[in-house]
Amino acid sequence: MFLSVLLGGVNMGLLRDAVKDCPLADLFKRSRKGLWNEQTLAYCAKKKGRDTYRALGPRAPSVWHLVHADSLTRGRGFWHEFWVHYDRVANYWRLKKLGAQVSPYAYLAACLLSLRRRQLPRLLATLYGRLVKL
Repeated sequence: MFLSVLLGGVNMGLLRDAVKDCPLADLFKRSRKGLWNEQTLAYCAKKKGRDTYRALGPRAPSVWHLVHADSLTRGRGFWHEFWVHYDRVANYWRLKKLGAQVSPYAYLAACLLSLRRRQLPRLLATLYGRLVKL
């Protein structure tokens, strides 16, 4: 195990007191997909001074997930892509509400770069997410 700055995957084990007052429901009230809610919880824990760790190697714990045909990230169609991308865009406002210093220009640039695929739903989601604050 080693100390990590990454927030991805930390949903596998968070201490209750590290996340109990994280305003997750308020931050995701307009979300249809809930994408990256685990990273939001991890950010709340980091703000409280908690560390995250990664475990690698042959003795690292294994995590098994049930995989369903209809999944959060494997959906299809215009509205699926719209709402997944909306969550990407809305994470800017979520992080700002939590007190993170996020550059609006860098975040918008990242969202615009993601328009290389499925342009129409992602463009509309970017506009909607930037115009409608949480």
